[in-house]
Amino acid sequence: MQHFQARVLENDMVPQGFNSTDKGTLTVDESGINWVGTNSTFTLGRRFIQKIRADYESDELKLCLDDSVDCKCVVFAFDDVIQRDFCVQELERFKNSKRSAKKKRKKKTILSIQQKKQKKNYLIRVFSTDNWVNHQTEDIWRYEICQTFLNVVEFAKMRATNKTINGYWRVFIPKFMRKAVIRVQKDIPRLPQALALANAMWVPYYDKNGKIVPLEIELSEGVHSLEGSALPSQQYDRYTKIKRSHITIVGKGEELTKICGALYVNNQQDIKIEAVTLTNSNGTGLFVVGEEASVDVSECTIKDCKFNGMQVSNGSWVRVNKSDFTENGQCGLRIYGGTLIADECDFIENGTQGVCCTGDSTVAKLDNCTMCYNCWDGLFAGYGAVVDIRGTATELYANWACGIRAKARAKVFIHLPWEHNTTHDNIAHDQDEIDSIITNIV
Repeated sequence: MQHFQARVLENDMVPQGFNSTDKGTLTVDESGINWVGTNSTFTLGRRFIQKIRADYESDELKLCLDDSVDCKCVVFAFDDVIQRDFCVQELERFKNSKRSAKKKRKKKTILSIQQKKQKKNYLIRVFSTDNWVNHQTEDIWRYEICQTFLNVVEFAKMRATNKTINGYWRVFIPKFMRKAVIRVQKDIPRLPQALALANAMWVPYYDKNGKIVPLEIELSEGVHSLEGSALPSQQYDRYTKIKRSHITIVGKGEELTKICGALYVNNQQDIKIEAVTLTNSNGTGLFVVGEEASVDVSECTIKDCKFNGMQVSNGSWVRVNKSDFTENGQCGLRIYGGTLIADECDFIENGTQGVCCTGDSTVAKLDNCTMCYNCWDGLFAGYGAVVDIRGTATELYANWACGIRAKARAKVFIHLPWEHNTTHDNIAHDQDEIDSIITNIV
């Protein structure tokens, strides 16, 4: 039961006791409307109310007994439009609660037809409390509001304040923005804040061609520190996590933009890291895990990490293009249980292996890659891993142990002729196989 303060403006249903300036309390319940005023009191049953009229330009509520032009009615005026709207909602709620399922379906069909007609002339009604906003044309939103005052960061912040703003985002942002960009040190002061904003609010949308538009985090020149960079690699819950798909982190170049810390990608798709140097003096640089995870690293340098430069596991898919993995404490790139595609990459001076592939579900394809001056092996494959080596620019040399070491059911296929100098000048062996296969396939 709800109580509202109002006054009577017109009343031709109750002849006696009528007072056009009477003030009082309006009570709405399952039986209908009860009016208790200063000079008048009456009750209007719910079943006698045929129409409810509420004009959005005023705070009046008109209740009609029939559908004729000269209908009997009573008009109430409220203190504000919000109170009037609450009263209408209460009347509709009690009215709908007694209807049959057939009438509900019929009304739903009629409303859907009306809403489709409204979309032709007005914006979609995502702002339920401000009718002026609802009736502005798309041109006003596009040229006067979106492009003049707001950017993607401000829109993302607004989405967290009201669910109707989220509806506006989904409908209009794909039309007005060709790409979504967060510029660190311009829109957002620091990289951790930009990632936190993306993790909390980013929802991908489709462009006019039906393609997903990723969120681009644009890094300026200089050093960008991540939170949790001073933690050991085993504490993955403390790493800086990327919790949303379709996010691109792009710098000004691997010599100009540097990220200090650890990135953790768990089952997120279409994650791209471009033109940066990634380092973590206290752990692994980039950790990718999960069967649904897909990461693309392009023109980057991953160096000076305490453990592995990059670690891939649990069925992840990773593509690395024109990147360097150098001077890491353990492996340049370690993969167990996933897919790796590396093209024109260098794995140099790492603490153990340049590339380490282990596990029955591990597949690696290395094209035109160089693995040299590593403290152990250039390439290690073990425990059922399958590795394909292609490209005439491929070289594995000057490693302290083996150029290629394979053990425990591993298979290494070199798609180059025997005459090609693929492995040479390694300290222990150029190729070493134990219960495994290393063979050339032309």
